[in-house]
Amino acid sequence: MELRDYLTEPEKRGFADLWQNVKTDRLTICRTGAVIIFPVENPSLTGRLMDGFGQNGKAYDYHAYDRSLDSTWLDARRIGMILMRLKFPVDLSFAREQQLRFRISSQLEKVLRRIAAGDSTEDLELLCEMGFITDENGEACVRIVRDTGKREMMVRLMNWKHAELHAAFDFSL
Repeated sequence: MELRDYLTEPEKRGFADLWQNVKTDRLTICRTGAVIIFPVENPSLTGRLMDGFGQNGKAYDYHAYDRSLDSTWLDARRIGMILMRLKFPVDLSFAREQQLRFRISSQLEKVLRRIAAGDSTEDLELLCEMGFITDENGEACVRIVRDTGKREMMVRLMNWKHAELHAAFDFSL
């Protein structure tokens, strides 16, 4: 199922000026450039998130989206949603940003395992870009990804660590 499947023809025409690049589970809001991930495998949640369009005088009211990130269950999809929300912090308060960052950093091992299980190199790269992988935890992060058996992800993480953190390669796998 794709995000388009949730829209009626009039909605598709009416929202055409609001977004571009509708992919399977995400869209780019034209006015802000923000990318929003919609969990299309969860019709109930996607339906609630669609209600954010045109609310409170905005192209998209991100507060409805942010509320969906509060679920205690931190699955691979919700991790991706949080990371994308942090990458595009439109209407995101500093306190809310810190709360989302803490949620990821305080459960980094679990987050890495779930990202690896979902084979999401995009989310792994977002973790790196946003500073969740550091000099202090880089080796542990490589070990966690290595233990999942996802070699391509491990190589990407090691390459990033070497390039961005200027860390020497450690070939003791």
